[in-house]
Amino acid sequence: MKFELDSSELLSGATLGVLAGFLSHSSSQRWIRLGRDAYLAHYAQLFDRRLAHPPGLIPTLILSVLMVLAAIAVFKAVAFLYRKILSVLPRKAAMRSES
Repeated sequence: MKFELDSSELLSGATLGVLAGFLSHSSSQRWIRLGRDAYLAHYAQLFDRRLAHPPGLIPTLILSVLMVLAAIAVFKAVAFLYRKILSVLPRKAAMRSES
């Protein structure tokens, strides 16, 4: 099995990583601004709503598979966009050979 990573996939991963980093930082800043009590109250409520009565194994597995497929689809869509953008840009080597 050969592993290939082209520049569009590398850019896609970097873009999604930067977006995830911004979201994580934003969430941290929000909870720092709201304070410890608000953070604990939010997660206590989250526990009461979701974790105290968890769904069964089958719905959890189905949802997990759908989430992974959605993440792969987003990654591939962003990579496709970068591939199209990079294919339109002129190549330096091609420009040198023409002159």
